[in-house]
This record gives sequence, structure tokens and C-alpha cells, in this order.
Amino acid sequence: MRQRVGSKSDAGFEFLHAPNENLGYFGIQTRYPERALYQLAKQGIHANEATIVRNKTQAITSVALNRDIAGFNIRLVKSEI
Repeated sequence: MRQRVGSKSDAGFEFLHAPNENLGYFGIQTRYPERALYQLAKQGIHANEATIVRNKTQAITSVALNRDIAGFNIRLVKSEI
């Protein structure tokens, strides 16, 4: 995978880390965030309701999950395809 500067990625996986700050996340791109949340909820992984971002049609575009990996938040991000 080629490295890309910034907070966007075309590869289906995002990584954001701000040096010297307690901020960072792993973003997993999906075409259907609502469906992904449904499947994850069956395994005990839920959305953090306060972090849901919606577009004009009220579809979810980004949401943080209730789990983290080594201090990094995990987010589902709607892919643009």
C-alpha cells in the first residue's frame, strides 16, 4: 500500500495519528455503515451514539465504535464509491 499524507485514503483503511497528542483513530471504510453496525452489534461491538455524523439524507457517513486498539479509536467511514 502506498503511503498517503492526510486524513483520507482510497485503500479502504484510514489511519490518523497526531504527534504528541492523545488523538488518533483507525478508520475502516465500508459502503454500508448501517449494515456494518448491525453485524458488529451481534458481536457486542456498538456505535458511540455521540460520534455519529450524518449527511443531508440522514445516512451515516462516520461513526466511532465502543472499542479501541492500543489507545486508537476505531471508526467506520462510508466509502465514496
